[in-house]
Amino acid sequence: MPANDKSADQQEGLKSFITATNSTGTIVSPAGNSSSTSATINGYYRAIERAIEKMKLRCSHLCFIQGRPGTGKSYQIRRCLKDFDMPHIEISGDVSEAYLYRVLYEHNGKTIWFKDVVKLLKGLRSIELLKAACETQEKRLVCKLNYSDDQRDLPDHFYFKGNLIFDFNSLVGLGFREDFEALASRGDYIEIVLSFSEICEIMRAICENDRELEVTDFVISHFNYCGFNGLNLRTQRLALKTVEYARQKDVDWQQEVKEELRNQRSSVQKVLYPILGDGPARTVDVKKYLIRSGIISTLRTAERRIHDWLELGDIFRASGEERNFMVSLVPVPINFDNGQ
Repeated sequence: MPANDKSADQQEGLKSFITATNSTGTIVSPAGNSSSTSATINGYYRAIERAIEKMKLRCSHLCFIQGRPGTGKSYQIRRCLKDFDMPHIEISGDVSEAYLYRVLYEHNGKTIWFKDVVKLLKGLRSIELLKAACETQEKRLVCKLNYSDDQRDLPDHFYFKGNLIFDFNSLVGLGFREDFEALASRGDYIEIVLSFSEICEIMRAICENDRELEVTDFVISHFNYCGFNGLNLRTQRLALKTVEYARQKDVDWQQEVKEELRNQRSSVQKVLYPILGDGPARTVDVKKYLIRSGIISTLRTAERRIHDWLELGDIFRASGEERNFMVSLVPVPINFDNGQ
């Protein structure tokens, strides 16, 4: 398969989401009306809504929600908790195993939402505590595992009556996998995985007016796609804030958004910008740059890295030659018949 096939698909995806207009040039929302917009959005997050509703109806006490940053996890969790009128508290930061017992006791009866607190899922003592708090029966006995002076004011045990939600981007480095799987089996495990085109659809569906849709389409059409879900809802939110800033400063909002998107390149693209920032370059010149800059020590390693970066979408093939072809930071059309 030619190395540019992926970029061609990405370009086709971009074309599918460029602003639709009617005969007068007015932007047409893809959602069409509020009910279809809600259906479009909720369709991607139905699993989150179902899991939290099960907690509301006492059919579950535990939920894990995993997904890349900017995919709408936190927003949907907060929306569901509000819609179902569920008292809750958000916990983030460094939560130790000892502090976990206090959190469970002091917020007993509420839904406790742990945001990116994956440390608790990697320690055996905290996993055991969470397993006790999430047993299937209604009365769930939780016992103190730490008898330090900091916990003298807490009882040795209590019955936990709340719910637990864990919201995180990734979960790597599990040391007690079987114990964690035993914990996960007590509730729902949801992984939000969205393709580039699905992210674009959600971004356009949540636009509240024609102006936001115009900005969103501009972001989609000018964003350098670089890796899994490089474009996300945070990119959109940042762009809308930038447009407001540009309006107050009376400057070109498109130029301001372009500059911010340029700063969102992947770490690999930032390394290669000095050689590829002005346009495509031959692979032999990229190899020389990598070695002379001390980034890579051998030509063989440089060649292997270039191949990996092409596969991952950090760079793109820009000409059709079999050897010493051109590469660039952005997808470009290629004619393989004449090597251009």
